[in-house]
Amino acid sequence: MLTKLMMLGLWYYRYQQAPRAIWKLNEADTDIAGYVRVYDNLVQVGVRGGGHILPFDQPERAWAMVDSFISNFNP
Repeated sequence: MLTKLMMLGLWYYRYQQAPRAIWKLNEADTDIAGYVRVYDNLVQVGVRGGGHILPFDQPERAWAMVDSFISNFNP
């Protein structure tokens, strides 16, 4: 059990150290849509200006995020 906890702690530490990339809807955009962090099999996307009801707050960014995941995640 202790070994599993240590491995989980190591995984979480490495996840925290993974670089956070800027995400834009289009490369030519000057506006940042959010940030993406990828480590192992976890992908975290933070959408700027999004709240608890993301499709209502940022519909274009929400659609782009879902479409990106469906299309093999390539923001």
